[in-house]
Amino acid sequence: MDGKYQFISEREQEGFEDFLARWSHDTARVKEAFQRIALALASNEPTVFYFHPRPGVSYSLRASLEKAKERARPYYAVIDIVEEFEAEPWLSVCFYADTVSDPEDLGNLIPNGLLEEDGYCFDVDCYDEGLLGYIEARIKEAYQAHVSGLKPST
Repeated sequence: MDGKYQFISEREQEGFEDFLARWSHDTARVKEAFQRIALALASNEPTVFYFHPRPGVSYSLRASLEKAKERARPYYAVIDIVEEFEAEPWLSVCFYADTVSDPEDLGNLIPNGLLEEDGYCFDVDCYDEGLLGYIEARIKEAYQAHVSGLKPST
């Protein structure tokens, strides 16, 4: 993926690239939305990615920081590409609930949904410029909270 994405291992990067290459049916431009969100995550240094495939269920791209496995919260954001039978994939972009704000109330609180902690997830089922910009702002909040240990202002 032209060096924009740093993965924790070559094996995970290859799995991710294979998955993207196979993702062809996309009338709602969800793949394009996914790539935009992933690039927003990758722009936060030193972000590294983990790729966790569960074929037939979801494919998870998890954004972390180098050496974050030593932390209680190894990831600051997770993008799940959800596959449903005979439906186009959709995205669930999740953060720890106490690391992001949601002033427009677009997210869903998921109790114990992110590594047994409350998560906030934003669903993306098409390329929506406004929603993607909103999620990019949440990415900045989550990254800053992860780096500094501070919670966002509401």
